Amino acid sequence: MSRQKRVFLTASAAAFFGYLWEFYLIHSHPPFLFFKVKPTWWIQGIILFISWRMGVFLTGLWKFQPASFSKKEVDREEEVKYLSRIYQDLSLSLRLEKQKFEAVLNGAPDGILTLDETGMIGFWNGSMEKLTNLEKEDVLGKPYGEALNFYSGAKLIDFLTFNGKNTVNLLDCKVGVSNGKEFPAFLSISSLKQDDKTPGQMIVTVKDITAQKEVEKLREEMIAMITHDLRSPLSSILGYAGLLQNQKLCVTEEDRQKFLAALIRSGKGMLLLINNLLETARMEEGKILVLSEPVKIKAVLDEVAENLSSLAKGKNLVLSVEAKDNLWVDSDKDKIHEIITNLLSNAIKFSRSGEAVKIASFEKNEKVNISISDSGPGIRNEDKELIFEKFSKIKKQGSTTGLGLYIVKKLTEKLGGEIEVVSQEGVGSTFTLVLPASRRSSASAQMSLVGSR
Repeated sequence: MSRQKRVFLTASAAAFFGYLWEFYLIHSHPPFLFFKVKPTWWIQGIILFISWRMGVFLTGLWKFQPASFSKKEVDREEEVKYLSRIYQDLSLSLRLEKQKFEAVLNGAPDGILTLDETGMIGFWNGSMEKLTNLEKEDVLGKPYGEALNFYSGAKLIDFLTFNGKNTVNLLDCKVGVSNGKEFPAFLSISSLKQDDKTPGQMIVTVKDITAQKEVEKLREEMIAMITHDLRSPLSSILGYAGLLQNQKLCVTEEDRQKFLAALIRSGKGMLLLINNLLETARMEEGKILVLSEPVKIKAVLDEVAENLSSLAKGKNLVLSVEAKDNLWVDSDKDKIHEIITNLLSNAIKFSRSGEAVKIASFEKNEKVNISISDSGPGIRNEDKELIFEKFSKIKKQGSTTGLGLYIVKKLTEKLGGEIEVVSQEGVGSTFTLVLPASRRSSASAQMSLVGSR
């Protein structure tokens, strides 16, 4: 009910009860009248009007136009209600925007914290909890120095010196956590000014760059290894080419053949290294295509042994191949060739001069096993998993780019096979490639069994 209606009803009720009062006094108690007048209709009307105005007065609306005044009050009430609705809508919008903002910050991959002008922590997102292993309940409202220390080189960084300045980026820093954890980080510090002169809060973004540092270190090691491994065969090639050019040193046909064989060995070593680099790049780009075709194992082993025979002769190694003629696999011939080439080149590299390198193949449990044994220094048990990692380098085994066995592992997985390692320090190692046997191998084995009966 509107205020105007309430006023009208209240005044009307007052007039009605006033009329009853007048009627009671005049008609029922004439002696109480101050003026001895005859009650007529106009006297009763005057009394009724006076009673109604008294009702209006008692309601606080002493005016001759109550309807006009009530309309202003109604308009004012509507304005108040309208402003109240706007305030409630704005409060809800601000609350929702704050929740969205906090959700975005908590879901950000980088750590974010806010500091007031005294260095107290006011916000600590989820990524900061993961980076530091510190819960926000343990750090909010405390000086940031109790939780974290930031270093640029050996210098301690004081965030308060950046307050009031524009965004500052610190590229290579270290973060020390109160629980003892440390990690490299990229820092971005932004100031929120209250006005032109008064500094406000600071927003600090902490990006963990541990992975980038590891990649940089890996790249530096890779460049150093590749440079070293390319320099050695290249120096050998240039050296033997100089000997061939010097007629005083290269005087017989035997000398020329010896120098040419050394050139070929060094050239094949460089070619193998370059092929490994290209193969690794293709693997990381996902451009490895695996075919499936009948592959005769003995043919592949004989071809690889022939290609690397000059390397074996250069170290005075005895290279032998023991492979049955009836072993087949349904796989990719080129990939198998590459795997065996890497394994055999490693066996030749690490074998002692004058020893033997043996290649053998056999069938076991419907699988074809291809083993390559060397007489090298062997591999420690703790290093057997490391040797298949990219750019790995096992101590006391000479320089290596660490790509050969990495490629062997990846190609074997692509072919659906396994690679096994048996090694003894000081004695040597045996690498075995295990692939599913083809039906041709099973059929040949059955025919051989029937023929022997």
